[in-house]
Amino acid sequence: MASGPTIKRGKSSGDIWTPWEFIRAVEKKFGPIAIDLAASGSRSAKAPRWVTPEEDSLKQDWATMLDGGLGWDNCPFGNIGPWAKYHAEQMERGARTLLLVPASVGANWYWDYVEPCAEVYSVGRMIFDNCFDRKTGQLVSTVYPKDLVLCHYGPTGWA
Repeated sequence: MASGPTIKRGKSSGDIWTPWEFIRAVEKKFGPIAIDLAASGSRSAKAPRWVTPEEDSLKQDWATMLDGGLGWDNCPFGNIGPWAKYHAEQMERGARTLLLVPASVGANWYWDYVEPCAEVYSVGRMIFDNCFDRKTGQLVSTVYPKDLVLCHYGPTGWA
């Protein structure tokens, strides 16, 4: 029997945290992150400002909020489509954002809102912070079972 994270479509809690080591590498390439667009709270936030689930990031005007800064998004993996779509829409309004998601290159959301709109960087697999097994409550320290991509929405050539 396998242990660790599994892919269960529509079942993601979204309360897994991107490791700080990865965030530091992202900021080295793209610059400082101004707002975490999908934080569960101050402990999970990867920026000085963040949007919580209660504030509903998909109802916010990211272009205005970011005011030229960079937005970070490690959205819940259970329903990525609306998030990818909103990144593409907000990019058209001038927002610069990064979206970390599974490399689901066969998904409609990928072909509709990532491939034509974003620069895509293959990340491979990583171990997320704050990832607990739902059945046992034990901290999971195994690699997420799918490759990830980092999608950069915004003007090219600025990093």
